[in-house]
Amino acid sequence: MKFAKLSALFILALAVSACSSTQTSETRLPSHSFTAMAASGDHFEIASSKIALDKSHNKQVRKIARRLIDDHTSSSKDLQKLVADNNLRPLPPRMEPPHQHMLDQLVHSKNFDHDYLIAQERAHQEAIGMFENCSQNSGNPALRDFAGKTLPTLQEHYRMIEKALGKTQED
Repeated sequence: MKFAKLSALFILALAVSACSSTQTSETRLPSHSFTAMAASGDHFEIASSKIALDKSHNKQVRKIARRLIDDHTSSSKDLQKLVADNNLRPLPPRMEPPHQHMLDQLVHSKNFDHDYLIAQERAHQEAIGMFENCSQNSGNPALRDFAGKTLPTLQEHYRMIEKALGKTQED
C-alpha cells in the first residue's frame, strides 16, 4: 500500500511537471521536457526490469521484464539518435528524481512482483498520456513521429501489465 501511494505521488509529480511546462493552450510540452521525461522513463523501465529479472521467480513477471528491457533499450537508442540528428538539448544521463525514488522503493520491496507490476502500470499510464500528447501536439515533426511510432508499444506493454495484474480477461 505504501508503494502504491508513492507511485501515485510520482505520477502526480510528472503530471504537474508536464502541465507547468506548457507553451500554448494546446498543452504543448517543450521538446526538452518531453525528451528528458521519455529518457528518464526508459532508464527506469530498464533498471527496474533488470532488478525484476534478478529478484522475481514469477515467469510472467520475468517475461514482461525481458520485453520491457528490449523495447525500452530500443526506444532509448532511437531517442538518442533523434536528439542528435535534430540538434536538441542532450538527454539527462540518469533518471529524474521521481523515477529514482520509485526505483529505490522497488529495491527494498517486500512484495516485489506486485509492486513491480504496479510501478510499471503507473509509469506506462503516464508515458502513454505524454506520448499521446506529443504525437498530437508537438511543434517538432521528428518528435511527433517518434511519439506516434513508440505509442503502440507502450500501449501493448500496458495491456501485458494489466493482464499480469488480473485486470483484464485472458486472451
